[in-house]
Amino acid sequence: MAGIADSVLWTFIAGFITLAIFSFLYRDNPLYKLAEHIAVGVSVGFLVVTYYYNVFKPKVWDNVLHNGQFDYLIPLCLGLILFSRFVPKYGWLSRWALAFYIGGSSGLSIPSTLEGRVLGQAEGAVRSFVSLDPAKGGIANLLSSIDASFVVLGTIACLVFFLFSVEHKGGIGRFAYFGRLCIMAGFGASFGYTVMARVSLLIGRIQYMTEDVVDALRSLF
Repeated sequence: MAGIADSVLWTFIAGFITLAIFSFLYRDNPLYKLAEHIAVGVSVGFLVVTYYYNVFKPKVWDNVLHNGQFDYLIPLCLGLILFSRFVPKYGWLSRWALAFYIGGSSGLSIPSTLEGRVLGQAEGAVRSFVSLDPAKGGIANLLSSIDASFVVLGTIACLVFFLFSVEHKGGIGRFAYFGRLCIMAGFGASFGYTVMARVSLLIGRIQYMTEDVVDALRSLF
């Protein structure tokens, strides 16, 4: 019985916070600020607990105290000296940790970014330039090949649009305009995807308010 009461209580709290967030549609108000602060506080608390149990405890606490791997104290010290920025006299110490962090993260992210977003995209576009249909003995699939060719031409046109060392006149100008249209289509698709994601979130909250909260109200009577 206590479990059901707790479930109903949390349902009402979630419904109240949802309505508080929706109140921003009228104007900025204390209810919205309260819900905003609760969301930020809960998110920070969740991240702190998650990092403690998933990162600090297994990788630093257990390895140093139980396994004797004292080299893990180096990243711990680098992390701690980041807080020296709060003391102006010793703020320069945080530069060492920031330099190590930015250098390490750049060294890890640059190769993977080039591999996934540049080389991978280029390789995928060129490889699918002519699509063969195995069911027809390897004969080129006309529609897929046209689609792949359009992708390749659109990619080259987008690059030409950003090529400002050549004046965009004549054939190059028309090709650059085609690249501009491709960029607009890409931005439009990205915007549409973002809108769909937000609408999906809105539908989820409306379903929560009209189903879960209503069921919780019915359980009280």
